[in-house]
Parts: sequence; C-alpha cells; structure tokens
Amino acid sequence: MAASTFFFILFIALIGTLLSGVAFLIFGRSPLRAAKWLVPLGLMVLVGAGWKHDARPVAAPPHGSDEACRKDYKSCASQEQLVDIYEGMTQAQTSCKRAARKLARFGDADIPFFAFGTYFPYEGSAKSGKISLIEEDARFQNVYGAMQRVKLKCYYDLETREVVEVTASTD
Repeated sequence: MAASTFFFILFIALIGTLLSGVAFLIFGRSPLRAAKWLVPLGLMVLVGAGWKHDARPVAAPPHGSDEACRKDYKSCASQEQLVDIYEGMTQAQTSCKRAARKLARFGDADIPFFAFGTYFPYEGSAKSGKISLIEEDARFQNVYGAMQRVKLKCYYDLETREVVEVTASTD
C-alpha cells in the first residue's frame, strides 16, 4: 500500500470520527437519528474520494517542460526557462564569479553574492550550448586603490561546463 493511500484512509477515518462526535452533540444518544443523517454524508465522501483518486498513467514530460529542462539544457524551450530552471545554471554563475575574481589586477574584487543573474534574452543558448551572463554591479580596485564599478561579461559553455571567456569593462 502506497503511503499516500494510507494517509488518505487515515484522513477518512479521522473525518468519520469527527463527524460521529458532531452527530453525538447534535442528536444525543439516538443512533437511528444520527445514522439517517450520517449515512448519505458518508456515501458522498466515499464517492468523492473515488473520483479524486482515479489513477491515470503519467506520461513523460514533453519537450520544453520544466522537468525535462531541469536536467538537460537542450530541452529548454526558451532562454528564460534555461536560466530559471536548468540546475546547471548555479554552477555556471559560480564558475563565472570565480573566473571574474581572477581579473582583478590591483587588489580585491567586490562581486555581489548572487552574481551573473542577467543574460541576453534572445541568445538561443539551448541550441548553441553557450550562454552569456552579465554582472553590472561588480567593483574592482583600480591602481589608486579606489573601487571602480565594472561590467562583467561571462561566456560559458553549457556542454563542457567551463568558462570560455570573462571580460570586464568600465562603460
């Protein structure tokens, strides 16, 4: 017996117990009056449960669905779905952040905790296997020790799961 079936039966038993307590409070000690009221109600609950629990076979997720996209970037229908659902995007953002830190020449890099959340929306990364991620709130230390805002662009290969290129610009 599946766990969901067990909990459903337990739920029905608890509802029956609750209803019998309510019936006792309403009708007192007269079981015939309570039975006339509870039997149709119980039958309605059982019939409703039967309709609710009809088991239908679950088909494989279609191309472009969330489940297929979560595991395989090639199954994503759009760039937005790829970035929001594909589980390899966290690794891509982390790898880009690590590679971007290596670009800092004159000191430390100040990169936001949730970096590289922006992307080119019409790039078609599910087909090409490459994605461009952008971080606009990063700051690098310049030659004078002051923090300067930079725009980072990371080109990431989804197939090999490696950073292809990271660039920083001050525009």
